[in-house]
Amino acid sequence: MGELDDFFDYNQWKDACELLEAQINLINRNKHFNTLNLQYFNSLSLEYREEVKSQDFFEKYISNLLFYGLEDVVFNNIYYVPKNRFSYRKMSYNSLVVRLINNAIGLYLYKVSEKFVNEFVNNKDSNISSRYGGKIKYNDNGKISLNKENRNMAYYLKCQEAGRKAGITMPEQEQITFTNFIR
Repeated sequence: MGELDDFFDYNQWKDACELLEAQINLINRNKHFNTLNLQYFNSLSLEYREEVKSQDFFEKYISNLLFYGLEDVVFNNIYYVPKNRFSYRKMSYNSLVVRLINNAIGLYLYKVSEKFVNEFVNNKDSNISSRYGGKIKYNDNGKISLNKENRNMAYYLKCQEAGRKAGITMPEQEQITFTNFIR
């Protein structure tokens, strides 16, 4: 059986940690990041998060799969959140290490499929992307970089803020009437 460092190295582990820190910083600005899991990560001390981010921790526990023995550090719990009157959403509450491993594997998969995705899937020119994670890419130095869509979204948000300060309001939204076919 292979080890995790067959799939990703410390640089991707560090990128996964930085991605999580960016998500934690968005808790107060974006409701999609204001989850129980991210609130928990935010409550962990910065020293602990830095320790988990360290190369020493990666080499000692992650790359050789020793994290499986850390029962207090590795866990995944399921909980349910009401969605509306008739349904609920199944959510997963992960430990910090599980979340970072998930992020690192996701970044690894993205990195190996980036050429295919950029050449064949994203071969259209759009101004603003509406995908959940935004569009990230690795530059030639192996670092995550923002592309045109991310910069355009940042520009749009700055324009929106300038418009609010100038007293320009958003157009009134049409009232949507939901129908319920359950009687």
